[in-house]
Amino acid sequence: MSKLFISVRITESFFTPLEIKTIKKELKNYTHKSDFVREAIKNYIHKENKISSTLKSDCLIEIDNNDLKELKEIAEKNQQLLNQIVKGNLTFEDNDRDIYKGEEQKSKTNQILNLLEQF
Repeated sequence: MSKLFISVRITESFFTPLEIKTIKKELKNYTHKSDFVREAIKNYIHKENKISSTLKSDCLIEIDNNDLKELKEIAEKNQQLLNQIVKGNLTFEDNDRDIYKGEEQKSKTNQILNLLEQF
């Protein structure tokens, strides 16, 4: 098996003073500096693999056309409301409020948030 040697300079030209302080603090938890670098590389690889697999699984999500149409209508309504708020044309009255719809509303909110995360 081939070996790969890595040398890393921890200086202010590459890291902020706060990052250097954090690195020094973390190094105290390791017997050898190499162990720290190995752990950092492993964490990076696992993080990249997790992001990559998440992106792949997100691409496989099927969205029903009716759900997509409904979400689009909700997004457009939200945009209209935001424009009215920005222009100062929207006033809030006690009788004009929608009542919280519980799990149904929570589900729709989660659907919108999931769609936004995809973009």
